[in-house]
Amino acid sequence: MVVADKREQEHLDIDYAVLMDDTIIESGDIPVSDAKTHQFFALTGTIWTVGVDDMYVPYSDLEGRGIIFPLWVTHNDVQRSAAAVEMATGVTAEQTDLPPARVLETRPDLDGSWLRITADDARRPITATQSLVPVRWKIADVPAGVYTVTGYVFSPPYNAWAARPGVVKIIDAEHNPAAGAINPVNEVVFAYQGRRVQGCVDVPNDTRLDAYYFLEEKPDMGWIPWIQDQVVQTGDLEQCFHIDRNDVAGSIRLRWDLRPPVGPVTTLRSKDTFTWLQGSGDCVESTSHCCAFPGNSSAMDAGTDAGDAGSETVRDAGRPTEHAAESGGGCGVVLARDVERGFGWWMGPGVFVTAACRRGRALRCWRRVCR
Repeated sequence: MVVADKREQEHLDIDYAVLMDDTIIESGDIPVSDAKTHQFFALTGTIWTVGVDDMYVPYSDLEGRGIIFPLWVTHNDVQRSAAAVEMATGVTAEQTDLPPARVLETRPDLDGSWLRITADDARRPITATQSLVPVRWKIADVPAGVYTVTGYVFSPPYNAWAARPGVVKIIDAEHNPAAGAINPVNEVVFAYQGRRVQGCVDVPNDTRLDAYYFLEEKPDMGWIPWIQDQVVQTGDLEQCFHIDRNDVAGSIRLRWDLRPPVGPVTTLRSKDTFTWLQGSGDCVESTSHCCAFPGNSSAMDAGTDAGDAGSETVRDAGRPTEHAAESGGGCGVVLARDVERGFGWWMGPGVFVTAACRRGRALRCWRRVCR
């Protein structure tokens, strides 16, 4: 998590890496002038992948399960691509004949959910050399809030999003929103085990947490409460997920609601799910499994206080700011001003590996089919 104070800085430099160069127009690509390029956006919500779709939920949406996020940004991009289809091979006109709901700029339900970090006419070629130059995000006029930084690949018809892990929190004199991120949870967990859930939060004092889970195979069950009204502090957050229900089995997605004493609730989703299965056996602690939940004799035998199950463990991150306590180590909550050059991530599998993916599958597969 990167925290930027608008009172102290006007921009953030974003570092990133490109896995492999992808600049050659091949069969299946549409040869518009700026094909095989990328740019950057900031989203006010969580984005993750389900199958071939990017799912998005705003941080302000308490109950939503996610909506499909468009792979096209502007109708100008669509129209230019449609005009160039006749010069392409392996592409049909239907792939560029898109309704407004498939284009970001004509989605009224997404107004206020995204903003450009770099302009459309400043898209960069997809090369490792280009990624050595950080992207400068001018934040002076960006509203204070919590953002997911995403890369966008314009490679019609194979456009793609690549979200940076974690979040960027921008604060000013009047706004210190609650922010956080849930670590990946993908795992198989049996009912005699618990799933260790870890994450990172940066919150005002007296912020409280409500946690929920959602069974993907039974959407009618809705979001089911798991933890309610727990006080959290800035830093690492760890929980032991366990439920004593025989009617739950399948893919579980998690949700955290961070409720600060003043200001809006920030709702976070896990970007992946874990598989919960019924079964019997002995719980064994590991990096992903926990045993501190009520009624678990193996946790008691190991000297763990299972009576405290359901509460969270918080280790302060020690950010050198006026709204965080000062202690060592932690989850990587840092002030942007304290980062030597920038902050970034690897834009790799599933996005810039698309060229190799298509070459290896007769030039026909979409990027996530080959992930």
